[in-house]
Amino acid sequence: MQSKPKSELIRIVDDGETIAVDLTGRMNGRGMYICRDPECLEAAWKKNAVRRSFRRNIEKEQLDKVYDELKREEKEVSQ
Repeated sequence: MQSKPKSELIRIVDDGETIAVDLTGRMNGRGMYICRDPECLEAAWKKNAVRRSFRRNIEKEQLDKVYDELKREEKEVSQ
């Protein structure tokens, strides 16, 4: 696991029902910070870091939606 400045990370939020990418850093709910690379989210899933951070089981389908959001965000930033 690498440490990075907060400015290089993106927040993912669990509001108790769904998880979403929080670009503003102000959404309500339990949050976790992760690097902007979608592969970081996949690595966090494999290490159960997502479940530990949100303190509940997350369905793979919910994580796939966040993964797609991160992919879109990555494309927008790189353009």
